[in-house]
Amino acid sequence: MLDFSHRKDIVKRRILALGNLFSVGIYAYAVMSNHVHVVLTVQPDQANQWSTDEVVERWLGIRSGHPPINGTFPTARTANDYRRAPGRQR
Repeated sequence: MLDFSHRKDIVKRRILALGNLFSVGIYAYAVMSNHVHVVLTVQPDQANQWSTDEVVERWLGIRSGHPPINGTFPTARTANDYRRAPGRQR
């Protein structure tokens, strides 16, 4: 049987990092061998204070090094790159 227990710490760190990036309060989590439980709350008051640039930077923070989802997101590395992307609604 394969042992993937070393991945539990990776999943834990990713849950906490994504909570910070997306203004989500993580109250509890449990990482099991084949699934995850997360108790969370969305914090819209915090997210509503973000500028467009901050939203883009947060998105790029998780997308860096990955191809765009279904080709719709530009291959921007900064908010300035995103603002200059062709076809972006202004």
